[in-house]
Amino acid sequence: GEPGIIFVDKGTGVGTNLTITNSQSPVGGHITGADGLDATSTSPAGVGGAGITADAGADTCTLKIDDGVTVTAGTGGDGYNADGKRDGGAGGAGIDNSSAGITSVEVSGGSVTGGNGGNGADTTDGVTPAGIGGAGGVGISSTPAAVTGGNVLGGNGGNGGSASGAAPGGVGGAGGNAAAEGTTVSGGSTTGGNGGNGGFSETGNGGAGGDAGKKVSGDVSGSDGLRGLPGVPAGFIAGYDEDGNVVVTLIDESQITIPIIIPDTWSDVTLDLGGKTIKGADGTSDSPNGKPALIITNADGSGVNLTITNGELI
Repeated sequence: GEPGIIFVDKGTGVGTNLTITNSQSPVGGHITGADGLDATSTSPAGVGGAGITADAGADTCTLKIDDGVTVTAGTGGDGYNADGKRDGGAGGAGIDNSSAGITSVEVSGGSVTGGNGGNGADTTDGVTPAGIGGAGGVGISSTPAAVTGGNVLGGNGGNGGSASGAAPGGVGGAGGNAAAEGTTVSGGSTTGGNGGNGGFSETGNGGAGGDAGKKVSGDVSGSDGLRGLPGVPAGFIAGYDEDGNVVVTLIDESQITIPIIIPDTWSDVTLDLGGKTIKGADGTSDSPNGKPALIITNADGSGVNLTITNGELI
């Protein structure tokens, strides 16, 4: 994606000291980098554009973000299920000074936010690992920089893709740091982005959650992503609710195998039966004992705290 604003080299420039403010706040005042394109069968996922950046040859440019201004980088594109194209793209930097074309940055108000990473692609052949989530973008990419007010935030990592069969779920992308190490902070706030959630796998290992982004000081200030879930039964799909809890939901009753098998590796999980009644098999002349509707099996895990909702087991 392209940046929202770029300082350019005009060859004979004497420099630009740019202060961006918004006298009409809270209306308007947005500077946004373009989103990266989603991956296709022929192209990998694009990286999000920076909110503000500079050419390497830009002369003596300083930048100040004042009250009422929101600078946001573009989001990375999502992955596509093809070789070399499954990973999500990285989010852009809120202020990208990797070229060193901006001699100093000050955030005295408003907000500067790195772009979110794109999501990894799902895989369906039971063998291929799912795509990795893109990393969240940094709020301010390099020094010298100062935060004297306002809010500077890293972007959130993208989620790892989900996989069928025993293929592993994708790893969640790392959250972006708020600002480069060495940035001085005398006011305002700096917050790292959240790590992306790991992707689920039907019977294999779920992907690891992405690491949280950090503040300038190096303290972790985002939230690590949640690990994906192995052993999701056929006919069910795993996901997260709005509070980050894992929920395994029945979506296709025709695909389920009874008894439903739950491994002891799930930790805290809610099983949503989708309003259905699941009944174990009745006894027969060959096997006179009735069968259970659900079994928790030994998979050498640390245990499962299972909540069953929205249905009935017989």
